[in-house]
Amino acid sequence: MDLDTALTVGESAIHRLYLPTGTDEIVYRAEGIAMCRPVSNQVIQIAVDNPDFIDYLRETGDLNNGANIPEYQWFIYDIVSKTEQPYNPRMQDPHFWGNKE
Repeated sequence: MDLDTALTVGESAIHRLYLPTGTDEIVYRAEGIAMCRPVSNQVIQIAVDNPDFIDYLRETGDLNNGANIPEYQWFIYDIVSKTEQPYNPRMQDPHFWGNKE
């Protein structure tokens, strides 16, 4: 990602801010966005709340997640083509904190 570009995350949108001009554009919308990580100027990793985990938490109150349901659903999102694909950072990213390799 260029140093003159920043990403900001809200609960329902990810913005890309071009710092020299202050141009702000929404590049992704979804409910329950938890975080994002830039891969390049055109590609970002996105984590959104996993509805199965939310339902489990509401039903059981189990904060320790005994069922081991992933808290987030991860995607790789291409800003230009507006396409996303499922992504598992624990299995596919050697630098992710929970990597299994």
